[in-house]
Amino acid sequence: RELHVRRRRQRQMCIRDSIKQGWLKKEAKFSKSWLNRYFVLYGSRLLYYSGADCSLLKGEINLEDAIVRKQPDYMPGVGGVCGNQFSICTPKRVLELAAEDSDGAQAWVAVIEDVMDRQEVLVQPGDVYMEDFVQVYFSDSSSKEFMIGETTTASELVGMVGEEMGLLDNLHHFAVIELTNDKTMRVLQEKDNVSQTVRKWNQQAAATVALRQDIDNKKLLFMKVVHEPGSVLSNSTEIMLEYAQAIFQVRNHLVLSEEEALGLSALQILVDYPDEKPQPGIIADNFHRYVPIIHKTTTSKKLFEWECSAMVSYSELRAQALTTQDAMLMYINKARRSPLYGSMFYDVSPLTLSNLPPVVKLAVHFEGVHVVHQHTNQVLVSYDYLDIERWGFTKRTLTLVLGSGAKIIFKTGERVSCFEPGDLSRVLCVCV
Repeated sequence: RELHVRRRRQRQMCIRDSIKQGWLKKEAKFSKSWLNRYFVLYGSRLLYYSGADCSLLKGEINLEDAIVRKQPDYMPGVGGVCGNQFSICTPKRVLELAAEDSDGAQAWVAVIEDVMDRQEVLVQPGDVYMEDFVQVYFSDSSSKEFMIGETTTASELVGMVGEEMGLLDNLHHFAVIELTNDKTMRVLQEKDNVSQTVRKWNQQAAATVALRQDIDNKKLLFMKVVHEPGSVLSNSTEIMLEYAQAIFQVRNHLVLSEEEALGLSALQILVDYPDEKPQPGIIADNFHRYVPIIHKTTTSKKLFEWECSAMVSYSELRAQALTTQDAMLMYINKARRSPLYGSMFYDVSPLTLSNLPPVVKLAVHFEGVHVVHQHTNQVLVSYDYLDIERWGFTKRTLTLVLGSGAKIIFKTGERVSCFEPGDLSRVLCVCV
């Protein structure tokens, strides 16, 4: 009771001594819907509640670690009202808010800037990421530039990339991925606004610069996210895209015997050198490209043995007069035999499975979810989608509820993508 009384007094003091308070709309972090929240600016803290009685605190932001930026007056905001939105940016989050009109938004921005007691760091959007053009990357590190508008969705961008590359069939198997620091992936949902995504990158960059921290490296990556077993690759573009992704998966995630890995290395060398035999030392100079991580070695003897075996297989393949596309297809088909092929991988910590290592990889596959050893890539436990009754997310956890009623809980650094059982052509839910 004493704690309840003390909290009530603290709440009353915040309201009484607040610098500014009132209703604003706030964009929900995951659903992206706009919610009515009652905001109270108290000192350098911006608190927001579910109602004007301030009985239920929903969250707060410390303005000492943030900057604020108002939407231009000419730009339509929430409800079609021009200039009524503003953003509060921190390196970890962008809080999107909206007032009734542009004057209301400006009033909030002005008082917040006064509280912050510092000039806003001016980082123009073009100084970091362009907002009218986006560079879309592919798994082989090549890229293409595409023009986007204020309302361009991720689905429309996928269509633009597909049209540019002549990729017309099975386009629903592909998606645009937000890639952070070449590690953390987030699949953009069909209706996600690409321009707003890039704008948030710039807002986060501005906040990061203000705090003299390193700016995260953000990219949009076009890749295949649904791998149906036995699916036919209909054209050379689709073959090239899946081949590039297959190389990445073979190197980083798949469990292969040394014989299998050598056979894939030979095919890969044939793709890279279809007309003339490469110079000796090709494996030693490029082992990061041709040798999977689980077979990586730094001893010259082992690298020499690996190269000798790979080159024997390479010569046998050349004698078959295979085309480059034939070699790519053979590589893909061999890689597809792995039960982990086509998975999306996430580093997680199991909270309910005490017999597992403290950190594992979660492989979200077309047919189910695999828990994989972080270093050996061995599958530790698997859950078929038919066995998963439902799943749920919090900010930092993923919970799988099995048909038996058992709950499997993982601590995550990001929300994890899942395929809906019975509807395997769509990524159901993916968010950071």
